[in-house]
Amino acid sequence: MQRKILQSWHEFGNELQQLIQYRDELVDVNKRPDILVFRGQQDATWHLETTLERRTRQETYSMRKYLKIIEKARPKLPTKSISWETLDRPEYSDWYHNWNFLWLNGLGDYMIYLRHHGFPSPLLDWTTSPQVAAYFAFRDARNSSDSIAIFAFLDNTTGAKGGWLAEPNIGRIRSEFLSETRHTRQQGTYTYCSTETKEGIYYCNHEKVFTSNRRHKFPQDVLWQFIIPSSERDKVMKKLESESINTAVLFDSRDILEESKYFQGLFTELDAQEI
Repeated sequence: MQRKILQSWHEFGNELQQLIQYRDELVDVNKRPDILVFRGQQDATWHLETTLERRTRQETYSMRKYLKIIEKARPKLPTKSISWETLDRPEYSDWYHNWNFLWLNGLGDYMIYLRHHGFPSPLLDWTTSPQVAAYFAFRDARNSSDSIAIFAFLDNTTGAKGGWLAEPNIGRIRSEFLSETRHTRQQGTYTYCSTETKEGIYYCNHEKVFTSNRRHKFPQDVLWQFIIPSSERDKVMKKLESESINTAVLFDSRDILEESKYFQGLFTELDAQEI
């Protein structure tokens, strides 16, 4: 990971232009890189953690167990707008090797719906818009920390990725076919980190990939962290408002699901150590 400490929002604009130029140069040499995606965090000291990790405090979490729990949630949700064909658990495990079915069966939309509405998720959310990332970094930053962080991530630089069995690997869910409302408003995209063992497939922590010593012929999983003073908040939020990036645009007030008593019951199962 490349970390840069900046003094102002203006400096971030300059850094962003360099990132775009870096990616464009890859295109010029026909390496077909992935898109740049961004994530804002209101405290620069926070790690890259999914809500599933923060909830359970487990280093790994069985994909099979997670499917079983979210299967139980589906019939109780107050919306029928997310179509998800019921899959048996062997099929769910197969997505590690053939993840196209995530959107073909509606599972991607369903998992993103849960992520956006309070249920712990193995998905780490990003956006294709650096301005949207800045909104999430700065909106509550005034009293929380001295600095915020905006991450930029490039999944691959060649159009393809390598991986290692029994080691953590990051995948990005291509979001062109996803339709969940808040996802669309926030120009969202998502990553997951997983590892395969003899016992099964498990979600795990993204940072294990960025701190490893693995080497590729071409770079992949390229991460930048830009640290910006929280004192820039008012300036940035005013700028974003002028560009129509605000709460009203990014959230649909008609589509808010509180963490219901039913969800709380599922959390007990989520926290259990058994697979």
